[in-house]
Amino acid sequence: MLLEKLKNEIDANLTNDQFSVEALAKKIGMSRSQLHRKLNTATGQSASQFIREYRLHLGMELLNEGGLTAAEVAYRVGFGSASYFSKCFTEYYGFPPGVVKNKLVKEETANLKDKSIAILPFKNLSGDQRNAYFSDGVIEAIQTYLSQIRSLRVISRTSVERYRTGAKPACEIASELGVSALLEGSIQREKNKVRIDVRLVDGFTEGLVWAKSYDRELGDVFAIQSEIARRVANELQATLSPQEQSKFSKTDTDNPKAYDLYLKGIYEYRTYTNKGAHNAIELLTQVIALDPEYARAHAFLANSYIGLATVWGAELSAMEALKKGKPLIDKAISLDHGLDEANMLMGFYKLYHDWDFKGAEAAYKLAVDSGHPDALAMYIDYLHFVSRHEEAMEWAERLNLYDPYYPNSRIVLSYVHNGRFEEALEFSQSRLKMLNNYLTLDSHGFLLLNMKRYQEAIVYFHKAINLEDIRYPRMLGWMGAAFAHSGFLLDAFKIIEELKERLARNEKGSLAFFIAVIYSALNEREAALCWLKVAYDTHDMEMPWLMTEPQFYNLHGEPEFLQLAAQMGF
Repeated sequence: MLLEKLKNEIDANLTNDQFSVEALAKKIGMSRSQLHRKLNTATGQSASQFIREYRLHLGMELLNEGGLTAAEVAYRVGFGSASYFSKCFTEYYGFPPGVVKNKLVKEETANLKDKSIAILPFKNLSGDQRNAYFSDGVIEAIQTYLSQIRSLRVISRTSVERYRTGAKPACEIASELGVSALLEGSIQREKNKVRIDVRLVDGFTEGLVWAKSYDRELGDVFAIQSEIARRVANELQATLSPQEQSKFSKTDTDNPKAYDLYLKGIYEYRTYTNKGAHNAIELLTQVIALDPEYARAHAFLANSYIGLATVWGAELSAMEALKKGKPLIDKAISLDHGLDEANMLMGFYKLYHDWDFKGAEAAYKLAVDSGHPDALAMYIDYLHFVSRHEEAMEWAERLNLYDPYYPNSRIVLSYVHNGRFEEALEFSQSRLKMLNNYLTLDSHGFLLLNMKRYQEAIVYFHKAINLEDIRYPRMLGWMGAAFAHSGFLLDAFKIIEELKERLARNEKGSLAFFIAVIYSALNEREAALCWLKVAYDTHDMEMPWLMTEPQFYNLHGEPEFLQLAAQMGF
């Protein structure tokens, strides 16, 4: 009877975020202390906990019904802000509200809390520390197997990398990552012998669930990886479809030497440097020579070429890089049409090379099915390009679920395009406390620019430039826009001249696009449109952002702008 009375009173004041424990106690004729004692006896909860969890249950019901955004649900169930609702919801259920709303992942939500795992970096016990690439590769292979199981949530490698050094307790790591289990271990490799020790640990109790040591020949590493993944899946009681079962018996290559070179190649690629991309290209070319049927090697080689046109490469133009990558993407798909990396790159090619928006989305949808973080990030960008910002927010939350510390999180970007600036600021400030890298500073500067906090934005753009001592065109374009809006016109024009000089030297990096960004911020529309035409003619990598770049909003009514957008296929 008491619980029903309490629920009725909360229902009557559901949208009132100021409805307190005192108010609830008064409504049913009790003191706060009386209410606390009775509730604690009946449910083991405090009154404030009872109110919050009842509201969260109602929020879950509304999300499952569909039709409302997470922010709308937050206010309907009495939370003063969407970010606080998201925080409480995630702490209680183990996954953010956007995951429930997203119809593509509703089937997964019931299992996300108890069937989730993070694979911590294995210790390299080999005498030669240059074998670090091998231990990382073994982890990636196990993760690839497990990520293909739809009923299991596997945290991405980028998010567990921060636990490589340090000695945090397992329960603390599991709590931070929102998982129920951790796989940890060590690898020792000596010539053609390998020893792998693994331990599956309960994330809540820190108890040992399962452990095993493998002493095998190096050539048996494929079977070891599959066996470990299968045993982990069984221990977590993950349900495998017949198709998923068949993937455990499949290996990417039967050639140990090709596999070893492949692991070295992806290790180099993931340094995310120009040198790393070149080293990866050299190594992966050798891999394909040894095993021309190695689909994943073809996909990663294509990705390495494309890396030379990215923000950290800026050596090739988008068109040059994509043309080099396309035959490799085609080959990878012909060898394995379901390979997520290959479908992700096909979507990337169709979008950036062909400006084929529908074709890109079809390819991206094939890639995101496994939760591949890079594929999710690219699909989120696509959704923003075509102004489907609310969908992008839901997918950004999913990316954050699978990869909480993804280095280029799309959460801030998605908050900005949905007009949720305070939530963006809260998230971005928390991220800055954890990560001091170019991407974090870049997105924080972008946020401040679009909150019209121009002086602060300039400070962060300078921090990002000083961090790597590289004057990336995107960073300069946004900083020039901040100068323009602040009235520092001389500084804005200095950046324009720098970008023009670099373009004259045939440097890469969407220079014309960002010259247009600054001219548009200066409200020199004719000049901005002129440089956008140059960016169109040179097929600048950033052109798909045409409709979504906030600095171009003042151009949306211009006939020349609309014509350019139509030519691109918007």
